[in-house]
Amino acid sequence: MTGILPLATFDWTALLGTTPLEIIATLCSVLGVFLIARQNILGWPLGLVWAGISTYLCFTEWNLVSDGILYLTYIPIQIYCWVVWVRRGGQPEEKPFLPTWLPLRVRTIVIAAALLSILGWGLGVSSLAAHVAWIPTPALLWRDSTTTVLNYYAQFLQARKRMENWIFWVVVNVLGIHIYWVKGSPIYSAQYAFFLVLGLYGWLAWHRSRAAQLKAAQGSGTTGVAVALLAVALTSSTALAAESSDANTDRAVTQPKFSTALTLGYDSRYTLYGFGLSRHLYHADSYSTYALSDRTTLWGGAWFGYLTDGTYRELDGYVGVDYALRETVIAGAAVSFFRYFEVPFTDKDSDEELSTYLTYRTERLQLSIRDHLSDLARGHLLRGLASYTQPLNDRVSAELKAEYGYAFRYYITDNRPQYALFRANLPVRVTDTLYATPFILHTLALSAIDEYERDRTIGGLSFTWLF
Repeated sequence: MTGILPLATFDWTALLGTTPLEIIATLCSVLGVFLIARQNILGWPLGLVWAGISTYLCFTEWNLVSDGILYLTYIPIQIYCWVVWVRRGGQPEEKPFLPTWLPLRVRTIVIAAALLSILGWGLGVSSLAAHVAWIPTPALLWRDSTTTVLNYYAQFLQARKRMENWIFWVVVNVLGIHIYWVKGSPIYSAQYAFFLVLGLYGWLAWHRSRAAQLKAAQGSGTTGVAVALLAVALTSSTALAAESSDANTDRAVTQPKFSTALTLGYDSRYTLYGFGLSRHLYHADSYSTYALSDRTTLWGGAWFGYLTDGTYRELDGYVGVDYALRETVIAGAAVSFFRYFEVPFTDKDSDEELSTYLTYRTERLQLSIRDHLSDLARGHLLRGLASYTQPLNDRVSAELKAEYGYAFRYYITDNRPQYALFRANLPVRVTDTLYATPFILHTLALSAIDEYERDRTIGGLSFTWLF
């Protein structure tokens, strides 16, 4: 693929620096993060040097608009963080300024606000690029926007010494490694890899500082608290046990905080949203959920699929959050990233998608409306879904699903119905942790795509392991 540096031909001595400016910026940034992880206030002025150099490179060399704006605004943000640390976060002199967790309600609000901010930022940058001549067309729009927004949130959380900042930095650093490698700047990819390691070190250092505070305040009785905090943090979340209500006790017993499902499957033909490719799709999916509270659940995973004729290979990653408005009503949002190794429908090698949804769910019935905003499609796809599950015995169930999609300039220039879909599944519980699911599916190509797509009936089989 164009823009990717092959590992076999890459000169790893370039990590010492490709230009003097990159070397200086990298040294300042790595040292600055290390000092902040050590809760040393000198990390902030080093960040100012990094921000200035990076702003120049983003606008003049890499064409990364969102990151360029980010680094430009880093200057007042770094000053703000510096001032907060000088003032010890407003803490009185007799009280130590040490890391703390956000309250549960505030944490939920921050996560929801971050997802909405990513959407607003991406749409705003895209609109500016289309109407302002001196702003170049943004590259890797949604990945770039995600790192930009989460940088802001992580910085302000870090200024207040909130432990959650390190979780945001993990997402930023993983995406940063990918973005700068694609843009041909291995020194900055290596920098983000260092940040990933430093972030883990920073979390451990801050955790030890907090644990020492708890031990000093509560004596030996805090040992159990520290161990619990460590266990929760290693699953990339926060200490929620003390904040859960008594009403959630039964739910916590029956539904684990963390769960993972691995699925391997075969479809007789690839079909998605009414679009179809050639026969024999093999795919694998890993999906995990983590319950932050009785109302909020984080989820994410990865999907890989390929066709046996060699015309299609794709790797996707996704992450989202669900929030229970009521016991049966769930709202959520998700960000997906698509990596195309070999596909017949576009010459681009990647895409990003932002989806929002509202779901009504009972034990057997589920109704959902979902909106998908795609960077590649330059439009929205609105989907309505309904499903009903009927247990046949203690091992076998029957699932009936119907789906309707309406395109709002989704690969087209106007708004029209795109597809309808009907599916029947027959999940079979082989063991307590293994399910086999044969299915049959029929799609109807509607007016948005019926000129080049046709109705299709396919079948398949998948195996799912629960962990």
